[in-house]
Amino acid sequence: MKVRDFEEKEKELSDRLAEKKSLNYRLTNDFFEYKHKVDQNNISLEDQLALARVENEALKAQMDQVIESKNLDGNWSEEAYS
Repeated sequence: MKVRDFEEKEKELSDRLAEKKSLNYRLTNDFFEYKHKVDQNNISLEDQLALARVENEALKAQMDQVIESKNLDGNWSEEAYS
């Protein structure tokens, strides 16, 4: 009886250990997938931010040209009116 009880307990513990190993593997795998996605998202956000900065500088340059053109047109109109 005791040998059979011991074998059953050993099998039960072996099954639990296998389940824990499987869970550990899945958790580790999920963690590294999550970490990879976070790193990729950070890179994507940095790229988007850099692009937004370049676009912002281009828009500033265009606005400066529009303001300069407006000032020149305004000055020319004043001179033409005089």
